[in-house]
Amino acid sequence: MVDQRIELVNLVFRLAGNPEQQFCGYPAYLEAQNRWFGAYLEHSAIRTAQAARSEHGIGYDAIDVLALGLDRAELARGRVRLASPDSQVRRRWGAADVDGFVRELDTFVRDSRFAAFWAEQSALGEVVRQRMSDFVERHVKVQWLVDFFGENPGQFTVVPGLCHGTRNTGPRVVGADGREEYFAILAIARPDSSGVPRFSTDDLPVIVHEFVHSFVNPHLDAQPSAATAAASAAFEATRSQLTAQAVQSELTMLNESLVRAAVVLYLAGNSGQSAADRELFAQQALGFVWLPELVQRLRLYSESRTSFPAFSRFVPEVLSLFSEVGPRVPELSRAFEARRPRFLGVEAVLVNSADSAGPGEIRLKFDRPMTRGIALGVGPAGMTAVPRLTSYAWDSSATELKVRAHLERGRDYQFVLLSAMTSAEGVPIAERVVDVRVGSSER
Repeated sequence: MVDQRIELVNLVFRLAGNPEQQFCGYPAYLEAQNRWFGAYLEHSAIRTAQAARSEHGIGYDAIDVLALGLDRAELARGRVRLASPDSQVRRRWGAADVDGFVRELDTFVRDSRFAAFWAEQSALGEVVRQRMSDFVERHVKVQWLVDFFGENPGQFTVVPGLCHGTRNTGPRVVGADGREEYFAILAIARPDSSGVPRFSTDDLPVIVHEFVHSFVNPHLDAQPSAATAAASAAFEATRSQLTAQAVQSELTMLNESLVRAAVVLYLAGNSGQSAADRELFAQQALGFVWLPELVQRLRLYSESRTSFPAFSRFVPEVLSLFSEVGPRVPELSRAFEARRPRFLGVEAVLVNSADSAGPGEIRLKFDRPMTRGIALGVGPAGMTAVPRLTSYAWDSSATELKVRAHLERGRDYQFVLLSAMTSAEGVPIAERVVDVRVGSSER
């Protein structure tokens, strides 16, 4: 389902300039937003959102927690009110003035005629809703998670974020009747050729990831001191890499590690071992180098359900593993880096060496066979430094990539080798900036 509460609050924070809100994977919807709401950039609701960000750090999941805390029926009537109970919203927003923001949001909805905008976009939203519903029905097996963890924490809902930046979040909502609903809010990143968002199996790990948090987090959050002590050495060894991904504490690192290990096992059981291996390698590349051992420990849990009928019984085993693995993290990091493919060098040549500009080739060499794809990004020099690519091909050994492009002699080109480029066994390359000009080479 598409949730207009999510769209409303994310819209306001996007207009307020929150960095994580600026990307929109649905170009037609973004254009419609800009046309309709461009005149409201100085609205008091926008200024209040800016203050919430600058003074209290409100962003990321706090935006979705508030959105899901709004009364759905009231918004359908054109009014913005907090639903009851509202303790989750107040706890997540801390000292920020949540009541003041909700009042300003109510004014914004009326002043901007948000209900009319939402009605105008209903056809676009329905296409996305149907595509998401079909994907979830085919690929998301919540019962597998219930069986694996030995408990059923509540209702699960997947929400496509039409303009949700690059963030995926997994907030929990407790209703007035005490029942819990768990959300996986998915950032749309890949529109099809007509500009309409599409979903693929590439999105599955993200959805499962957000749902698994519902099973894992309560058990570790209930014993923060023990969790912090067990994870201390591993966190210190990877602090700089993990904090850059908003993993700011030992407890968060433990939760994220368990969630990612469970996703690997989910993929192994439902999508095949190759999908599980790709996910495992990708997570190791992000700094979770202990994940293979944690996956093995969780396999032990799944095979010993008589001893561990529910995941809560197994948490001490997890803490014991982290206490043991912590001092070995540098060794695990070196072992993983040795498995990663290496970029050996690049050269750029014109097909006709006498030309000053024209068809050419950029030849990239690697130290081992690669998967036969390509993943290049924009470097610090910007889009203008990226060559105009026309096609690409790998040699028979899959160790040299020849990218055909229009090249100019004497011009500096730059692009990024992205980690989506992997070795034949699926291990991602370390991302790096590549600089080259015709007639020169770089190693």
